[in-house]
Amino acid sequence: MVNARDYYDIHAVAGLLKLYLRELPSTVLTRERHVDFLHVVDIEDKTARIKRLRDLVHSLPKVNYELLRMISRHLKRIVRQSQENKMTIKNGEPHF
Repeated sequence: MVNARDYYDIHAVAGLLKLYLRELPSTVLTRERHVDFLHVVDIEDKTARIKRLRDLVHSLPKVNYELLRMISRHLKRIVRQSQENKMTIKNGEPHF
């Protein structure tokens, strides 16, 4: 089986993605929606929290929505291969 690590420096690729995101003219979640996204964590009812998050994501400009969708898809693939890469969903869990 061909392994991506045989061809790419994973740290360089991750660094390039982080640089790309930092250099965007606006944040992926937009400055206008920043506070709205932060307030989602304050919603105690899980169903209401998920609905609000979904509504906020779908209210993003199309290009931001598509970028977020692609990043999420990629992260999901990484988690699916956690046995090999040791990157589980818990690695990104916020520490409140």
